[in-house]
Amino acid sequence: MLSHIQFYCLRHGTSTAISEGKIASSPAICIENYGLTPGGQEEAKQTARTFIQQNPTIFSQYTKDTFHILTSDFRRASETAQIFGDELSRLFQEHAKANPSSTQDFGFSLESEPLLRERWFGDLDGTSTDNYKIIWEQDNKDESIGASGSESCVEVRARMLKLLHRIVSSLDQTKQHLVIFTSHGDSLQILSTIFQKIPPGQHRTLKHLNVAELRFLGTENDIPT
Repeated sequence: MLSHIQFYCLRHGTSTAISEGKIASSPAICIENYGLTPGGQEEAKQTARTFIQQNPTIFSQYTKDTFHILTSDFRRASETAQIFGDELSRLFQEHAKANPSSTQDFGFSLESEPLLRERWFGDLDGTSTDNYKIIWEQDNKDESIGASGSESCVEVRARMLKLLHRIVSSLDQTKQHLVIFTSHGDSLQILSTIFQKIPPGQHRTLKHLNVAELRFLGTENDIPT
């Protein structure tokens, strides 16, 4: 079946929470705090450069109406999305100067999306990242119940699927679209299980998504109804 939407995921760059070895999943704290470190900012820029190097026709393929960047409203993710987008714009300006005869109208939209927030880690929020293993062990045992009051894999999958369905239904299917979700490790690993057609509790069996890594997920044809 012909596809019209390519989906990518982008994990945020190195944040101050990562540097401190701290689990940070509370909206009350993370929307305003735990932004990127200087190194994390550079990671986001480099990801944009690599993306264009690997996809040199992007500038001629997409406009603001067809290139969509959606981001978690947590500071570390929104900063990553903004820096990534700013670097794309800078690279396009360089490209346009080197190709003055081109009539390209490259652009992208950038939208904050609460459904892309980090997985809520319950009583383990604010504790050491060593405690992720407690969550993941429970995920393997029963994906419908989160350890220590955390959001379960099933719940995270449900909000991700809700977002996917909304996007697919809202975009003009006569055009080719590119969608990038800027979010967090567990949220994106669980999102990936939808495209890989495996249970959400098996998200840790997928290749680990590194900080500031951009990864192709699939198309609208890979999304269950």
